[in-house]
Amino acid sequence: MTVYSAKNKRKLTEIEFKNNHYLANLLAVTKYLGLSLANAKKLCKHPDIKIAVDPPIEISSDLDTDIIFDKLDEYDIVISVTVSSK
Repeated sequence: MTVYSAKNKRKLTEIEFKNNHYLANLLAVTKYLGLSLANAKKLCKHPDIKIAVDPPIEISSDLDTDIIFDKLDEYDIVISVTVSSK
Protein backbone atom coordinates (compact mmCIF):
# COMPACT_ATOMS: atom_id res chain seq x y z
CA MET A 1 0.00 0.00 0.00
CA THR A 2 1.41 3.37 -1.00
CA VAL A 3 1.02 6.30 1.34
CA TYR A 4 0.94 9.59 -0.51
CA SER A 5 2.15 12.46 1.60
CA ALA A 6 1.19 16.09 1.46
CA LYS A 7 4.45 16.80 -0.42
CA ASN A 8 2.96 15.30 -3.58
CA LYS A 9 0.60 17.39 -5.69
CA ARG A 10 -2.84 15.90 -5.18
CA LYS A 11 -5.96 16.87 -7.09
CA LEU A 12 -9.57 16.03 -6.40
CA THR A 13 -11.12 14.42 -9.49
CA GLU A 14 -14.40 12.94 -8.14
CA ILE A 15 -16.45 13.27 -4.99
CA GLU A 16 -19.64 11.60 -3.78
CA PHE A 17 -21.62 12.56 -0.68
CA LYS A 18 -23.58 9.57 0.60
CA ASN A 19 -25.59 11.61 3.10
CA ASN A 20 -27.80 14.70 3.08
CA HIS A 21 -25.99 16.64 5.82
CA TYR A 22 -24.98 19.81 3.98
CA LEU A 23 -23.18 21.50 6.88
CA ALA A 24 -21.32 18.35 7.93
CA ASN A 25 -20.22 17.81 4.32
CA LEU A 26 -19.14 21.44 4.06
CA LEU A 27 -17.09 21.15 7.25
CA ALA A 28 -15.43 17.91 6.18
CA VAL A 29 -14.50 19.14 2.71
CA THR A 30 -13.03 22.42 3.94
CA LYS A 31 -11.29 20.90 6.96
CA TYR A 32 -9.77 17.72 5.50
CA LEU A 33 -9.32 18.65 1.84
CA GLY A 34 -8.42 22.28 2.43
CA LEU A 35 -10.78 23.51 -0.26
CA SER A 36 -12.00 27.08 -0.31
CA LEU A 37 -15.48 27.74 1.00
CA ALA A 38 -16.67 28.77 -2.48
CA ASN A 39 -15.52 25.47 -4.04
CA ALA A 40 -16.88 23.45 -1.12
CA LYS A 41 -20.33 25.05 -1.40
CA LYS A 42 -20.56 24.17 -5.10
CA LEU A 43 -19.69 20.52 -4.42
CA CYS A 44 -21.85 20.03 -1.31
CA LYS A 45 -25.08 21.07 -3.03
CA HIS A 46 -25.40 17.68 -4.73
CA PRO A 47 -25.80 14.76 -2.27
CA ASP A 48 -26.06 11.16 -3.48
CA ILE A 49 -24.51 11.97 -6.87
CA LYS A 50 -20.99 11.17 -8.01
CA ILE A 51 -19.57 14.51 -9.13
CA ALA A 52 -16.73 14.67 -11.64
CA VAL A 53 -14.60 17.67 -10.69
CA ASP A 54 -13.52 19.30 -13.95
CA PRO A 55 -11.03 20.90 -13.82
CA PRO A 56 -9.60 18.98 -10.85
CA ILE A 57 -9.13 21.01 -7.67
CA GLU A 58 -5.81 20.89 -5.83
CA ILE A 59 -5.99 19.50 -2.30
CA SER A 60 -4.20 21.84 0.08
CA SER A 61 -4.18 19.71 3.21
CA ASP A 62 -1.18 18.73 5.32
CA LEU A 63 -2.69 15.29 6.01
CA ASP A 64 -1.52 12.18 4.19
CA THR A 65 -3.92 10.92 1.54
CA ASP A 66 -4.78 7.73 3.44
CA ILE A 67 -5.71 9.77 6.51
CA ILE A 68 -7.91 12.02 4.37
CA PHE A 69 -9.72 8.96 2.99
CA ASP A 70 -10.28 7.64 6.53
CA LYS A 71 -11.53 10.98 7.88
CA LEU A 72 -13.91 11.50 4.96
CA ASP A 73 -15.19 7.94 5.34
CA GLU A 74 -16.49 8.93 8.78
CA TYR A 75 -18.70 11.48 7.00
CA ASP A 76 -19.74 9.00 4.26
CA ILE A 77 -17.84 10.95 1.62
CA VAL A 78 -16.00 9.09 -1.15
CA ILE A 79 -13.35 10.83 -3.25
CA SER A 80 -11.02 10.06 -6.14
CA VAL A 81 -7.61 11.71 -6.20
CA THR A 82 -4.84 11.95 -8.76
CA VAL A 83 -1.29 12.28 -7.49
CA SER A 84 1.76 13.69 -9.22
CA SER A 85 5.23 13.89 -7.71
CA LYS A 86 6.00 17.29 -9.23
